[in-house]
Amino acid sequence: MTSPPTRHPSGARSLTRTQEKRRAILDAALQEFDANGFLATSMDQIAARANVSKRTVYNHFASKDELFEAIRAGLFCQIACIACEYDADRALDEQLAAIATRQVDLLCSDAFLTFARISLPLSLRSTEVAKGNYREFQSSNRAILNWINAACDDGRLKVDDPSFAVRQFVGLLKAGVLWPQLIGGNAAPTAAVRRKVVESTVSMFLSEYAVSDET
Repeated sequence: MTSPPTRHPSGARSLTRTQEKRRAILDAALQEFDANGFLATSMDQIAARANVSKRTVYNHFASKDELFEAIRAGLFCQIACIACEYDADRALDEQLAAIATRQVDLLCSDAFLTFARISLPLSLRSTEVAKGNYREFQSSNRAILNWINAACDDGRLKVDDPSFAVRQFVGLLKAGVLWPQLIGGNAAPTAAVRRKVVESTVSMFLSEYAVSDET
C-alpha cells in the first residue's frame, strides 16, 4: 500500500514516502555513477548512499540500466516542460530569449552536467545509449519546434526545415555554456556570459530565419 503523502506546515502537498524513496534512489544513483562510473557502480552502493535496503532499490528499479533511463527521462522531461507558447503580439527576440534563458539554466544545472559526464562515455561505448539520448533530445525539444512552426504559420519566420532549426538553436546554446564545461574543463559560466550566449544565439537565429520586417 502506498504511504499517505506528508504535508508541509503550510498545508502544501508533498511527496509520499514511496516517492521520497524513489527520489532518494535516483539522486544516489546519479551521484554514484558520477563518482565511480556507471559500469563500476553496484546496486549495493546506490542503496547505501540512498539509505535504503537493496531490496527497496530493486522494488523501484530492476537494474542499473533502468535507473539510468529514469534519470535521463526525468532530466529531458524538464527540458520538455520549458514554456514555449507562441505569442503573436510579442516580439520574437523576447520570446526566444526567454526560451533560451531557461534552456541555459537547465544546461548549467549540476544535475544536467553530472548526467552529461556519465552519459557521454556510455554513448561512445553503446549505440543503444547514444540512440536513446538522441531520441530523448528530439522529443524534449518538441515544444520549441511547435513554437517555430507557429511563428512560421504567422508569417514571422521562414524556415524550410524546422527540425534542423531546433537543433541549430539548441546547439548554439550548448556550444556556449555546456561543452566548455563538459569537455574544456571550464568553470561554470557567469551570469554575464549566459546573457551573451542567449543574446548572440537569438540574434543569429533571427538573422537567418526572421522575415525582413522582424529583423
